[in-house]
Amino acid sequence: MTNKGIIYKIAETEEDFEAVYQVRKNVLVKELGYSEKLLEVEKSNNYLHLLAIKEENPIGAITINLPDDKNTLSIDKYYDLKTYKSDNDVEFKRLAVINYRKNIIIGSTLMGLAFIYVKKKNFQNIFLTTPVTNYHIGLYQKFAAQRIAKIPYEGILNLYIMKINIVDPEQIEKYKRAHKYYYRQYDKFITK
Repeated sequence: MTNKGIIYKIAETEEDFEAVYQVRKNVLVKELGYSEKLLEVEKSNNYLHLLAIKEENPIGAITINLPDDKNTLSIDKYYDLKTYKSDNDVEFKRLAVINYRKNIIIGSTLMGLAFIYVKKKNFQNIFLTTPVTNYHIGLYQKFAAQRIAKIPYEGILNLYIMKINIVDPEQIEKYKRAHKYYYRQYDKFITK
């Protein structure tokens, strides 16, 4: 998909996976202080990476963690989600956008595309994590995410675990409003 000169695609080649890695490194390590050991780009059938590219430069990425055959997500290693999970959930991981203030539409578009993908696959809940001080908290809340826990992560930082129920009509309406809001904001940005 292309929107306003930005190409959105699913990472499929080694070059694409390297681009996901570089976005993560620029944002997660250099801007947010994550450990480099968290940058690994997972290459299995349980992971789908969406990439945003502008003028041949990768500027954003998000990872969708699909459940394994035991309905396990990577977040299950850090927190017991049994109370919150259904039999059909996914996890969004490591949303990263280079120069996010300038590229605010990129994060919401990656979230929107990931949301549409999991909705078409009939998943029920999306789980995601974000550092407690991260700018993504507001974005996730616009997508109807609700905080369910605060956890220490890899001894590096504290994270919120958030959940979006994508079959709840009220939460779907919030998602639709959020998506429209970001398109309006993007149009305003372009005209400046």
